Amino acid sequence: MTVSVPDNYPSTVRSGADSGLGAGLAERSAAWVGRRVLLAEHGAGGAASAARFVQFGLLCDQAGDGALAVAAVGTGHYAAVFLALDMPVLDGLRTARVLRALGYGGPIIALGALRREDGDAFEDDGEGGGNVSDAADLAFAAVLRQGGCDGHLALPVDAGALELLLHGMWTDGAARPAGGAGVAATANAGADAKDPAALATSDTGFEDLPAFAGFRAGFRAALAQRLAELEIAAADADWPTLAARAHTLKGTGGTFGFPGVSLHASSTELGARAADAAAVGAALEQLRAHIASLPDGVAG
Repeated sequence: MTVSVPDNYPSTVRSGADSGLGAGLAERSAAWVGRRVLLAEHGAGGAASAARFVQFGLLCDQAGDGALAVAAVGTGHYAAVFLALDMPVLDGLRTARVLRALGYGGPIIALGALRREDGDAFEDDGEGGGNVSDAADLAFAAVLRQGGCDGHLALPVDAGALELLLHGMWTDGAARPAGGAGVAATANAGADAKDPAALATSDTGFEDLPAFAGFRAGFRAALAQRLAELEIAAADADWPTLAARAHTLKGTGGTFGFPGVSLHASSTELGARAADAAAVGAALEQLRAHIASLPDGVAG
């Protein structure tokens, strides 16, 4: 999805690709060299983490908070997103939820500690790039998975742990299936699961962000492309892909205040899950007519 960011929204996204640091450790594997990733980490620690990523041959763009990370993902193409859990505006876990609700399917890696309501840090033992070793670690990993994250690294980023993580994501030059547990859980959610739209709005205050109007306008502008993707999947009778994409559109439609889009996407999803070509065709026809009736930039 292409997202338009308001002109007055502060842009602090910057690239670490031209930092002048040598490739160094990147020579160990060509699997991840040259891939562009987004790092969202507040403060001086972000520069140190970015330098570590560049050492491995990654092209690293930076965002200073969660809202800027959402804006960057909306306007760029990232092989993976790294989110510090402790960030201003939107923390890392809430940012991951918004990105999943917006349809981002790449790996999302959490960084550092998660602050609990009592103010204490809640994280794994930081060994082995996020390996869990006891009940507390398992609980931490479950929180991250439920929030849409695929892995975790302690801060500051350890070279060995990062290398293990990169090997796990990109081995022998092939990207691992995008999205991991977070996306799989969203795409296969049943009727009782919490909707991505609810995750994006009720838990984050996403709709109150300065950039929300721009994100919403971008969603409206991308609806024709989203419809075309659904129609291609339907023509190919690719029911799993159609169900997953319709589910994402249902959630994002609700997130951005397009209930009609959400309704018809839900009907499309149900038809796809039943492999009912007639039901899918009828739902897509209703969705097509509804999108055509929407004024540009106006919800419906």
